[in-house]
Amino acid sequence: MQYIEIFNTVGFAAIITSTTTLIITLMKIKNKQKAADNKIMLALRALYSNEIRKKGRKYVDRGYITADEYADIEQMNNIYHENLDGNGYTKKIMGKVEQLPIKDYKKTKGA
Repeated sequence: MQYIEIFNTVGFAAIITSTTTLIITLMKIKNKQKAADNKIMLALRALYSNEIRKKGRKYVDRGYITADEYADIEQMNNIYHENLDGNGYTKKIMGKVEQLPIKDYKKTKGA
């Protein structure tokens, strides 16, 4: 009877130890993945911000924007703010872009 109790105690301790080790390992993996995801998000945020500002300056300098260009830059700006937690760096240029006249692509082709 004592051997069974010892075996049960040792077996139970081994299960607890291995389960705890597994949980800790999984938590470490999850934390590393979170850190990697955060770095990817920061990189995407920087790329989107740069592209929005670059395109926005181009359209403002040109003096107009086509409907397709506006739809694209607006979508990029929405993704930047809603999905990538953008910090507002694009607000100034987007304010200027929103004031631009929208011209038909066919009329601006070659211009």
